[in-house]
Amino acid sequence: MKAEYIYNFLKFIDWKYRQKGDFVFCVAGKNPFDSDWEVFGKKQIRGKKIIFGQSAHTDPTRCDILFVSSTEASHVSEMIKEIGNSRILTISDTDGFSEKGIIINLRNETGKIRFEINPEAAEKAGIRISSKLLNLATTVHTTP
Repeated sequence: MKAEYIYNFLKFIDWKYRQKGDFVFCVAGKNPFDSDWEVFGKKQIRGKKIIFGQSAHTDPTRCDILFVSSTEASHVSEMIKEIGNSRILTISDTDGFSEKGIIINLRNETGKIRFEINPEAAEKAGIRISSKLLNLATTVHTTP
């Protein structure tokens, strides 16, 4: 289900100045998708494929979309600093990660998936999020 949400989010995201080829999707930490990754299969975003790039531990800056697993809780802040101003859409499903600089954070509220967006983190990454998506989200700001 999360993979489907992420795919749909991508339709409302614009990477400013992005001119590379296909999108590279990476996971930092334990991969929560298993076979759900097949959701991306043959689908495309703006005519570009979504390629699963596996682990992001060696170089997260090679990713366009980075899912940060809850197993990375002890060093998510350092990871966000390492990424810096790279044009990477960061996504997670862990409470408190959006305040630390993750752009989109999925939450489970009584069996329904909701999401938070950190617009400051998106702006820093050079990523524009459609107002349609922003209107559906809870807005969270980065903790100073």
